[in-house]
Amino acid sequence: IGCGTGVELSELNKNNIVVGLDMSLNAIKVASKLAPESFLICGDAANLPLKEKFEVIVAANLLEMLFCSFKSKERVKRLRRVIKSYSAMSSENSVLVFTTPNQKRYRSNKLTCTELGEVFKNQFSKVEIRSWNPFPDYPRFIPARLLAIVPGWFSLLEWLMKHRVLEHRCKSFYITAEK
Repeated sequence: IGCGTGVELSELNKNNIVVGLDMSLNAIKVASKLAPESFLICGDAANLPLKEKFEVIVAANLLEMLFCSFKSKERVKRLRRVIKSYSAMSSENSVLVFTTPNQKRYRSNKLTCTELGEVFKNQFSKVEIRSWNPFPDYPRFIPARLLAIVPGWFSLLEWLMKHRVLEHRCKSFYITAEK
C-alpha cells in the first residue's frame, strides 16, 4: 500500500501474486515498468478499493501521510478505521508490516509510539512496535551508505532494536501485526 514507483515491488518474489496501490498515477506508470508482473492499482490508501484477502500487507512510510492535518485524537480515530480495513483485507495468519517516522525525533506532525499503540489496539492478535535507527542524521553521523560496508553494523542495529536501546531517539518505528 503506497507502492510509489515500484522499487520494492520489483524485488518481491516472482512466484507470488503482487499487488501495488498508490494514489499517484505517475508513480503507477513508473511502477508498471519496474514491476511489470505486478497488478497495479491507482487508488486511495485511506479508502481501499480492494475486497481480496492478502497474506502480507506492507505500508512503508504511509501512515503518517494519512490525515496528517488532523489533531491527534481525530487522526488516531481515522487511522483506526483505516487499519481496521487493512485487517479486513488480511487473510487468517497474515502479517502486516508498517514503518513510520517517530514524531519525537522529527518534531512534526508524525505519529508517536503511544498513538501507534492506540491505532492498532484491538485490531490484531499480536502487534509489535519496535524502534529503528537511534543514530543522528548525517552530517553529524556517518552516512548509511558508508555504514553498510562496515562489518556487523546491521547486527548492531538489530540488537539495539531488540533491546529497545535509545528507543526515544529512534528515527522510525517498525510495526508488525498478525491476525
